[in-house]
Amino acid sequence: MNDSIRYCSNPICSKEIKGFGNNPQPFLNLKIEETVCNSCNEIFVIPERMGEPMSKFAMLLLNGFKKQ
Repeated sequence: MNDSIRYCSNPICSKEIKGFGNNPQPFLNLKIEETVCNSCNEIFVIPERMGEPMSKFAMLLLNGFKKQ
C-alpha cells in the first residue's frame, strides 16, 4: 500500500483519509480516482446515490453560507 498521506477530495473537508477511502461519485462530479473520507461518504455521497435531497445544513456548507 502507498504510504503517502491522502486527504478528502471534498472541497469543504480536509480530513486525512485512513485506509482506502471512498468512491466519491456522483458527488460534485468528482473523479473516480479521487476519494472522500468516511464522514463525507455518509453525509454527502450515500444520500446522493440514494436520490435523497441534500440537507439544508450540507447545502450551506457547500455554498459557503451564501444566501441563494
